[in-house]
Amino acid sequence: SSGINAEYGGWKKDGITRPIKATLCHAENVKHALSKASRLRNKKSPTIDFSKIYLAPDRSKEERQAHQKLVAEVKTLATEKPTQHHIIRNGRIISIDKTV
Repeated sequence: SSGINAEYGGWKKDGITRPIKATLCHAENVKHALSKASRLRNKKSPTIDFSKIYLAPDRSKEERQAHQKLVAEVKTLATEKPTQHHIIRNGRIISIDKTV
């Protein structure tokens, strides 16, 4: 086996993009894939819009709730401090000044 298991999520409907759940058999492969995920946005393809593809780690219910709180806080910071980029890294919010 290749060490990757993939399946569609959700229900099939016309015009609706379904998520794909990919399971990797080794934690090192997961870390590697997630660390390279941001490079997808720069890929060029005539048939696939890679800018709309996102990779996210599988999270427990508690981790999802904590991440949702961080996302809400980032949205608040984005309106309060529009001169900075606000990103989530390692469970914390990092704010960086936008360059002109």
